[in-house]
Amino acid sequence: MAKANTKRTKDLNGNANKFGKGEATGQRPKSKSLGFFLAGVKDYKDFNRAFSALLGDVASGAIVPTKCNSICNVGAKMLRATEMAYRLGMIDKKTKQQTLTLVT
Repeated sequence: MAKANTKRTKDLNGNANKFGKGEATGQRPKSKSLGFFLAGVKDYKDFNRAFSALLGDVASGAIVPTKCNSICNVGAKMLRATEMAYRLGMIDKKTKQQTLTLVT
């Protein structure tokens, strides 16, 4: 029978500890941010919740940093598009919504 991996590591405070839940078997913890992203980001509160959960997922090892980097790049582009719509958009008199029309 194979011996379980009991290699000791150090946590963020420098204290020695054994592998956390799922780490010894090679399993990753479940992602908490996935639900926020699948539900959609409709306002700044959704954006903050999703990216806060994403930060926790990276810290817990549920998401690898390279995947987090690509998600953050998309988030930055979403913020840029929102900023452009706010600064350069036209207000529709009927719906009172500001929209930005891009012309190529």
